[in-house]
Amino acid sequence: MKAFIWLKRVYKKPARRDGTRVLVDRLWPRGLTKEAAAVDLWLRHLAPSNELRKRYHENREAWMLFRRQYFRQLTKPEATEALQQLYELMSRNKPVTLLFASTNLEHNNAVALKKCWKERANRRQAPGRRARFAGASVEGRCADDRTATPSNAPFWGISRLVCYFNQESSPASKAAL
Repeated sequence: MKAFIWLKRVYKKPARRDGTRVLVDRLWPRGLTKEAAAVDLWLRHLAPSNELRKRYHENREAWMLFRRQYFRQLTKPEATEALQQLYELMSRNKPVTLLFASTNLEHNNAVALKKCWKERANRRQAPGRRARFAGASVEGRCADDRTATPSNAPFWGISRLVCYFNQESSPASKAAL
């Protein structure tokens, strides 16, 4: 996948290089009109749940744990539909800008989504790396590598990352939240 993925606060002025502007927050940003935001698509189901968002806000040091739980939430049906829409946008090989309202520019759901897509693209380019995930499972949700098809590609990548973060996280970090 050759698409350019940009990240930007929704409050920043739109630019030509933004391409398709996709808001990935559950709530509309405060004090911003739809015209000023210039949002092309609002994928609210890609946002973390309110519970997860509040828990992470209280414990900012738990970034890896947030990502693991967030990726797990992205395996839900409504999120996979939104991921499919995002995947279709990116398959056009045109710039896509993920918009977020968070003041934390380094740790938010848009950053996690971009990292997810980058890791997924890297695995596609280096098939030998995918074997590391073969056979991993998270509550029966991760498919075996042989079942990855273009129709389930977006959430296949998320499932792989869920497996990865469950394997990488220590019992101490799981108990942190």
